[in-house]
Amino acid sequence: AFASKNIADDSQDESESEESLSESMAMLGRQFNKLMKKMDQRPKSNG
Repeated sequence: AFASKNIADDSQDESESEESLSESMAMLGRQFNKLMKKMDQRPKSNG
């Protein structure tokens, strides 16, 4: 998929984007957990 890219440039960009990606995933995970807790507190009427 990345055949046209320069591999030397790619490796540096990849490590940087992986860091920010893991940070984003951590934030999303926390937001998701908050959301699920809110959902759990609601009475389940559609069961």
